[in-house]
Amino acid sequence: MSDTWRWRWAMLPAAGLLIGGVLLPILLTIRISVAQTEAGTWDTPSGWTMRYHAELLSESSGRALILGTLLRGIGIAIGTLLVALPVALWLAEQSPRVRGIAVLVILLPKLVSALVLVIGLMWLLGPGGPLNSGLMLLGVIADPLPLTNGPAGAMLVEMLLLFPYAALMLTLGRSRIDPLGIQAARSLGATPRQVLWRVILPQMGPMIRITSVLMLIWATGAILGPWFFGRPTDWGLAVEVQRQLFERLQLPRAAAAAVWMLILVGTAALGLWQRPVRRSMPRN
Repeated sequence: MSDTWRWRWAMLPAAGLLIGGVLLPILLTIRISVAQTEAGTWDTPSGWTMRYHAELLSESSGRALILGTLLRGIGIAIGTLLVALPVALWLAEQSPRVRGIAVLVILLPKLVSALVLVIGLMWLLGPGGPLNSGLMLLGVIADPLPLTNGPAGAMLVEMLLLFPYAALMLTLGRSRIDPLGIQAARSLGATPRQVLWRVILPQMGPMIRITSVLMLIWATGAILGPWFFGRPTDWGLAVEVQRQLFERLQLPRAAAAAVWMLILVGTAALGLWQRPVRRSMPRN
């Protein structure tokens, strides 16, 4: 048996996991969202209906939910990228020892349960927490910032949860740049700013675009930040799915909200296959 066929057999468990654990549940969710049920049951659909999608789109709160999810996702993705990019550029200039320690620190939010972070952040960002108390003591603000009951806190928490992924991906993109090209630009008299904007960032372009799309995908499905730190108007589609599914026991309505979240995520995922990214991908 050739090595090619041997690897194909080894990929069967992963293929089965993706088909049975990802593709099939997505298809079933779409089916449930358009299932016409009788006597309040959903497991024995008698036909097809767009009722639950129509209800979601006809309500002003539903349209605001979809638009708010997209806008908050864009804001979280941009904010995370702006914070992670300087860190990635700094890491590339450090020694292996310093880089290893820094990566460990960056991964700290992922080494503990997200709920542990949420509990600590609720006290840290609260009206009487250290952040607001310190800013008020310095005279920066007169009243506490609404970081535990508003969009700012919800987005800040999601940025914290996504930051390690963005920082490591961008660090990988920066590490793949040939240092000889940077040295050549410097030897020709390029300033540090010119090296950054004309040499480093253009070559990091594909990884920056891919990271941006992934941050948007993950931010669109954010639930912890909006649920614990946002107001009801800050809740996105992910929170709506949870509420309809576990609180109101409305599985078809939850499925409809999940489908619209898939639509937003799928639209963002198309950015992975934009022509500039494909053209910049290395070929074997």
